[in-house]
Amino acid sequence: MHDIEMNRETFWNLIEQAKDKCGEDLAASAQWIREQLLFMGAQQALDFHNLVHAYRDHADRYGLWTAANILCGGLSDDGFIDFRAWLIAQGREIYTAALADPDSLASVERYGNCSFETLNYIGDRAYEGLTGRSAYDRFDKAAYRKLLSEIAAEVPLGEGISYPYSREEAAAYLPRLCAKYDVAGTGTWNYDSPDIRRAMKSEKKSSRVKSRGDAR
Repeated sequence: MHDIEMNRETFWNLIEQAKDKCGEDLAASAQWIREQLLFMGAQQALDFHNLVHAYRDHADRYGLWTAANILCGGLSDDGFIDFRAWLIAQGREIYTAALADPDSLASVERYGNCSFETLNYIGDRAYEGLTGRSAYDRFDKAAYRKLLSEIAAEVPLGEGISYPYSREEAAAYLPRLCAKYDVAGTGTWNYDSPDIRRAMKSEKKSSRVKSRGDAR
């Protein structure tokens, strides 16, 4: 299988086969993907590693984090990284829908604590097993930027997805999730964080929130 290119289509096919074969058993899914990568070859393992990280980085949006907090009962920075890996593992359709509208996660079944930390490292571990080197040492900044640009064109972002919504605003932005899950214990942002303050100043809220009388 060394002649099979690990492109975006191959990546999603592998992700969705793992889900079909292993269901909600994330450990089994990780093992199955690693075995496929070891069989496919070093370049494919490296490309898989880069694709996981690029799809994960593309999903690094405060609106999605707001939804993940509700779905999972609150997430730290590291928890949100592992949630995004879990979201990727749900397959292309669910991933794309969540980036278009995080409220679509109300239709997604929760399991595995909504966390798939191992997916972040499978490509690297397979690559290291085949070459004795780390995939992180092969990082190509220009190529990664190009990959991010291609993914951005493939997976459009929904309106207002980069804004950090308050608990009160979440009810308007994520009505289905808030109707389904308890939001009282989800916490709020650290409003002293420069990143949060910058996002609140530069990013626009969803029109769902504005329609509730918000003047922004």
